[in-house]
Amino acid sequence: MRFNRAFVLVLEIVLMGFLLLPISAQRLVLINSPADTTIADWTDISHNGSSVAGALYHHYRDRSYPFVWSEREGFRYLTPQGGYTQNLDEAITGRVRGMSGSGVVVGSSGSLAFRWKPGIGMQSLSPFTGAPAAWANRSSRDGNWAVGGDSRGRALIWDENGTPYPIIEGYARDITPDGRVVVGGLSGDAGIGMFRWTAETGLQRLAWGGSATGVSADGNVVVGDGLVGGRAGAVRWTPERGAEVISPPGVGGFASAVSADGRVIVGFAYPGSQKVFRWTESGGYEFLGLTYRHLLPSGTRLDFPTGISGNGRYIVGLAETREGARKFLLDTMVPEPSGWLVLGLGLGLLWKRRRQEVKQRGL
Repeated sequence: MRFNRAFVLVLEIVLMGFLLLPISAQRLVLINSPADTTIADWTDISHNGSSVAGALYHHYRDRSYPFVWSEREGFRYLTPQGGYTQNLDEAITGRVRGMSGSGVVVGSSGSLAFRWKPGIGMQSLSPFTGAPAAWANRSSRDGNWAVGGDSRGRALIWDENGTPYPIIEGYARDITPDGRVVVGGLSGDAGIGMFRWTAETGLQRLAWGGSATGVSADGNVVVGDGLVGGRAGAVRWTPERGAEVISPPGVGGFASAVSADGRVIVGFAYPGSQKVFRWTESGGYEFLGLTYRHLLPSGTRLDFPTGISGNGRYIVGLAETREGARKFLLDTMVPEPSGWLVLGLGLGLLWKRRRQEVKQRGL
């Protein structure tokens, strides 16, 4: 195969850009709230990392307002009709606990849980019989199923009509996009521990102590915290290996979120100055404050991770800076396996071309 010089030049430029992209695109965004407000909730991030859900507490109004934030459009509040606004007089009030991949926001407003769908609006979700209050933590992708708990200590799942069904004593923390698998924490007579539940198989205890906090899209990776084999810390459960503590010896903490494919986990660690960790199948356990220290302004520490995008690239959470508490969005920019394949093919073509040049020169 022969290469003309223009083609080779373009290929070299593309490959060089690919090699530099992971470094140049890694970045940390520190978010401050608008005047007279505090970000009360900074909870969940969309699959592609384009938007974050939360709630702003307005000091003078003494109310919290659910929002969806993006770098491009800033803070947008939710209207009862399913739209977005920047006028608080048109917005719903409440606290936010989660957002699905399609933008369905769930949380609590007053004593009731709520589910808000783009283009459809807000729906109140009642507690189960006898409980004065309830809250929703997550929803399926289409929003037709939501999970949470009520003030009587029962883990609940709500159907499309907003009817609550108790699962077990405890609280439900996450649900798969298809609404099939629910995970959370047990309490009461069942003891304390991580659980996984489906309508077909019923309740499954995964580990003693702690709670499950997140589940992969297929329901086969569950993360949280608990006690396994005499060790306590962040826990990862799979059907093949069961529950395993992924925290290093001497490090406590819990896993707070997992990517859609189950390969990337983020969580909180203690004791020590480094609080936020990431665990991956390929790289194991690492502290993000060390891995991305080149991105941190002087005097800034990553304190707590609240969510990870479905693709595993973006991480959101709480940070401590010299100016006070801030919320952060971290773009880790990890190339996809297909990207490495393209890079390898390109480098192979260049290597072959160089060999041909050497042969032609008789060297």
